[in-house]
Amino acid sequence: MIARMQEHMETPFQSDGPSMITPLMAQPVLEACLAIPSWKWISVGRNRAVIRDAFGERLPQKIIDRKGKPGPESFSFQLLKAREQELREILLDGLLASHGIIDWDKIEAAFHALATQDGMQGRRLLQLADAEAWCRHWSGRKMARHDV
Repeated sequence: MIARMQEHMETPFQSDGPSMITPLMAQPVLEACLAIPSWKWISVGRNRAVIRDAFGERLPQKIIDRKGKPGPESFSFQLLKAREQELREILLDGLLASHGIIDWDKIEAAFHALATQDGMQGRRLLQLADAEAWCRHWSGRKMARHDV
């Protein structure tokens, strides 16, 4: 992972945008992280135990004792549920659907799966919305102002 990050940071194909700043990839930080033995990473079922212990006086007890951490799925589901009708219209009335690239029945099934918070289905709907937006951009078809 470090080698991949370095390749990403030092790519010869830099854009004209701002330079990348990655303070967590600084040598002293990496050396400190790599010096922690793997058997200390988890303690009493708590992942990231070393850092939780190090910052224990500054963290809420709820964070110190936490055994897991939610991923981006919870945010994705909030977004999907809040904009479900708009997303449904974008996908079912979009270019991908009109060209037969996506299956309406499977899209409907994926929306129904949101009620069970099926992470794979939610991610797939967001990926398809991204692809639809890309297609609309290059085709010149504008998305309505209220579209996701």
